[in-house]
Amino acid sequence: MTPKMLVVDDDENLRELYRLELEAEGYNVDPAADAYAAIEMLQHTCYDVIIVDARIPGMLGIDLLQKLIALNRHQPLILNTSYRYYRQNFLAWPASTCVVKSYSTNELKQAIKSKLEAKA
Repeated sequence: MTPKMLVVDDDENLRELYRLELEAEGYNVDPAADAYAAIEMLQHTCYDVIIVDARIPGMLGIDLLQKLIALNRHQPLILNTSYRYYRQNFLAWPASTCVVKSYSTNELKQAIKSKLEAKA
C-alpha cells in the first residue's frame, strides 16, 4: 500500500515542490494551504505522516500539532520550518522530528522514511 502524506504549508511553491518530490519517491501526497484545510482533510483521510510548517494561516503550526496529537497521539508528525530554534522549543516536541527547510528535500525525505520505518 502506498504511504499517504499530508503536507501543510502556506507557500504554494513549496507545497508543489514537496508534492512532486514525494510522489517521485512513491508516496501519495495531499497538500493543504492552512490549518483549517488540514483539519478538514483529516476528517476524511488517514495519513501515514503529516508534515506541518511552523507558520501557517489559521493557527500556528505548533497549535496544529497539539490538535493532531489530541486526535491521535500515535500520528507520525514532522515540523518543517525555516526557524532552527524550533528544534529546542518544547512546544514543538509533539512532532518529535523537526526539519529545517532548504532547497534540498533530502532531510525531509529521510525524516519521512524514519517515521514510516518506526510505524511499521
